Amino acid sequence: MSFAIMLLATVLVILLLMAGLTVGPLFGRPPVKGSCGGLACMKATRCQGCTAIKDHRV
Repeated sequence: MSFAIMLLATVLVILLLMAGLTVGPLFGRPPVKGSCGGLACMKATRCQGCTAIKDHRV
C-alpha cells in the first residue's frame, strides 16, 4: 500500500470517528463530556459526579 493511500485512509477514519461523535448532539442528546477523574479530581476538589470533597493523600 502506498503512503498516499494509507494517509487518505487514516484521514477518512478520523473524520468518520469525529462525525460519529457529533450525531448525538445533532439529534438533541447531550454532548460527550469528561469523567470524574484525572486533573478534575485533584486534592481537595469536588468532582461533578462525586458527593464529597476528596481527601487524596500522597
